[in-house]
Amino acid sequence: MIKKIQVKNGTREATLIRSFNRIPQNSLIVQKIINDVIKFGDNAIIKYTKKFDNVKIDSIVVDKEEFKKAYQEV
Repeated sequence: MIKKIQVKNGTREATLIRSFNRIPQNSLIVQKIINDVIKFGDNAIIKYTKKFDNVKIDSIVVDKEEFKKAYQEV
C-alpha cells in the first residue's frame, strides 16, 4: 500500500527535497524487485504482494468473472 503524506505549507519543499535525495536508494530497491520478478516470476509477485500490501495470495491468475466484476467497479 502506498503511504499518503499530508504536509502543511512550508514543509512541502523540505519533504520533496528529502524524497528526492532518496531516489538512488529507492532505485536500488526497485531494481531488486524487478530482477526478482524476472528470475522468479509469479512467486516474486506473490512475495511482494504480501510484503507491501499485507495480502496473502496463492495465485495471480484472475478468471473472467473476477475481471468483469473488477472492471465494473472502476
